[in-house]
Amino acid sequence: MKKILMCFTAIGLILFLWKFNINANETNDWPMFRHDSHHTGYSTCELPDEVDLLWKYKTDDFILSSPAVVDGKLYVGSHDHYLYCLDAETGRLVWKYKTNNRIRSSPAVAEDKVYIGSWDSNLYCLDKDTGRLIWEYKTDARIGSSPAIVNKKVYVASWDRYIYCLDADMGELLWKYKTQGGARSSPAVAEGKVYPIGGDWDNYIYCLDADMGELLWKYKIGKGTYSSPAVAEGKVYIGSFDTHIYCLGASTGKLIWKYKTGGEVWSSPAVYANRVYVASYDQHVYCLNASTGEVLWQKPISIEIYSSPAITNDKMYVGAKDACVYCLDTTTGDLLWKYQTDGEIESSPAVVNGRIYIGSYDRHVYCFGEIQKATLSINSDPSASVYINDVYEGETPLNIKLEKGEYGIRIEKENYETHVEVIELSHGEYKEVSVIMVRTSSTTSPITRTTPPSTTTSFHNLVTYFGIVVAIIILILVVYRAMKKKPRRKIE
Repeated sequence: MKKILMCFTAIGLILFLWKFNINANETNDWPMFRHDSHHTGYSTCELPDEVDLLWKYKTDDFILSSPAVVDGKLYVGSHDHYLYCLDAETGRLVWKYKTNNRIRSSPAVAEDKVYIGSWDSNLYCLDKDTGRLIWEYKTDARIGSSPAIVNKKVYVASWDRYIYCLDADMGELLWKYKTQGGARSSPAVAEGKVYPIGGDWDNYIYCLDADMGELLWKYKIGKGTYSSPAVAEGKVYIGSFDTHIYCLGASTGKLIWKYKTGGEVWSSPAVYANRVYVASYDQHVYCLNASTGEVLWQKPISIEIYSSPAITNDKMYVGAKDACVYCLDTTTGDLLWKYQTDGEIESSPAVVNGRIYIGSYDRHVYCFGEIQKATLSINSDPSASVYINDVYEGETPLNIKLEKGEYGIRIEKENYETHVEVIELSHGEYKEVSVIMVRTSSTTSPITRTTPPSTTTSFHNLVTYFGIVVAIIILILVVYRAMKKKPRRKIE
């Protein structure tokens, strides 16, 4: 019995740890920057070849933060100081929380909490459903880095040069490690190790023990970087302002290969199926062999790219400074589609449940996906003919697939009153119209109409009456004058 209890305890512990160790392919959500703590930027989600704008939500300032999407809710920060929680399906505001400065950090969601850094130097922990503040931790400088959550620990970098590890429930400091520069990129966490970047004046990528914060190794790159590392298959990938993309051994920090692009690399790599996808300021997107660094393809975009790519099995999504969201084929690099927003895009896309979410300098969060027609169910008693926008569709009962929009519905049957109404349909909506037809009377009484005299007839009558009166007056005058002129008889 004791052994059985020990077995169940061990299984429970494994499941508990798994719940808080969010890695690639373990969830169809997008719970943090670059999808998972390894920063792979990869989602198993399948998306259609053609998409359209489903909704957009406007904040009060630029959006550089990248969305996190969990359990049907989208979380994103804005330069207007707010962290927003939106309904991922409709774009409706659920709640928003105001910090004391702009937000460039991307949120991370774990269990029932959401974590976000702010330029007010604080890391915030909020209830993900209500936006209620649970705790906040103050560093000594602004936080632009995005937190990673693993095993109930929060890892984040600050411009005060420190890498922090905090207890995810209480916000208590577990350890911090000092680099030589203000860190702006976001640490990756994989296999018990943390991989932060030192910052603008440091030029090192570090590997720290995730539990203790002890230095395991560091590797010097040519310049600093805003790019965040990605970890996959025992390798660490990172871009640099020195125009190179580096591949290092995750355990040793030894250089495996590096590839020189034509410009600074601000974008963070995405890794899947032995391929590395990354963008450069040389106006190209690259696909490299993850083992050798060999170029498999490169796609010119004709504008600088800060955004980091998100990839699925066959598609890659990235934003650019020309205000466009691009979708490329992951095998060939061919352009599949692009969508023009009204502002530069530095936010990186999140791909969840057949939808793409991204922020823009035009202050909006955008949601793209396959257009889902609305379903209109029409029933009547008795059965009747249905016309939509004056086009005959059939007899009730009837189910019709329609695009988003406004429609005029007419239901009619001989000897019954016609039912008419106007309805509004949204993407994917299901709406019912049920009507009990009302029989009309079998006989109808004759209707007597009284027609008022026309204005013309009244005028003619008035003229006639007036003429008669004038004639009488003239006749009286004539008689009077005749009598006055008649001579008197002389009396003798």
